[in-house]
Amino acid sequence: MRQRLFYFLLLLCPACNLTDDEERLNLLPEDKLQEVFSMPLEWPTGELHRVVTYGGSTDNVQAIREIFYLENEEITYHVLKNNEKDTTGIGLNYFEDKKIKTSHYYSYSTGSTNWEFTREYEYNSEGQLDRMFTTNAHQEKSLVAQYNYDQDGRLIEIEYPFENGAELEVFEYDESDRITARWRAVRGNEDHKLEYLRYRYNEELLVAKLAGERGSNELGTQDAYRFYYDEEQRLVKEKKFDPNFGFQQASRSEYFYIGEGE
Repeated sequence: MRQRLFYFLLLLCPACNLTDDEERLNLLPEDKLQEVFSMPLEWPTGELHRVVTYGGSTDNVQAIREIFYLENEEITYHVLKNNEKDTTGIGLNYFEDKKIKTSHYYSYSTGSTNWEFTREYEYNSEGQLDRMFTTNAHQEKSLVAQYNYDQDGRLIEIEYPFENGAELEVFEYDESDRITARWRAVRGNEDHKLEYLRYRYNEELLVAKLAGERGSNELGTQDAYRFYYDEEQRLVKEKKFDPNFGFQQASRSEYFYIGEGE
């Protein structure tokens, strides 16, 4: 279940004519997407099924994401809804040996489904995520993320190439191999750290990510994210605070699992 949740968070990481690459991408036109919807579902106990996000510190729903698992298939699909519970998007995900291989995103409006982009994932010989590619109606398959590991197999940076260089997402660890900090920079200018977040744990559970106000750590840090778990150590709630506006609560997300009233 935690691996499925990891890939869900990774996917969180978002009308055209279909191309000759359809078969290679397993890209499904609308009628085939409807065929997927008609396939039998399974309800694996403990798997994530719904995420509801609320605005600020209110109970006003901003967005809903529902996750469905196909019976005897390594396929899931996600249905995204707005605050009025209208469908706005669909994500279709293919797995192999429990590792995500391909994901497609479709926008949805007034009964029409349109493909927006496809992501493809490659793994190294150790089974670790190595590279991520994307394809859309205006862009051929291109590399969008390269995952780099140290000799101990820890993810130390993700490289996001752009036309004249690369942006980095860098991870730091403690002696227990827990991530202690994450920050961004441009390759060649690593001293200028952006979006610097420190991690706080309760034993092995991540309970907060801390940031400095307006990106500066000179006056100390406060919780930019807080995470809450149930007795089975499953993530059940996340709160996000805005460092640019006095750490006001920006949103709250609640996670619901199959077998828990779902």
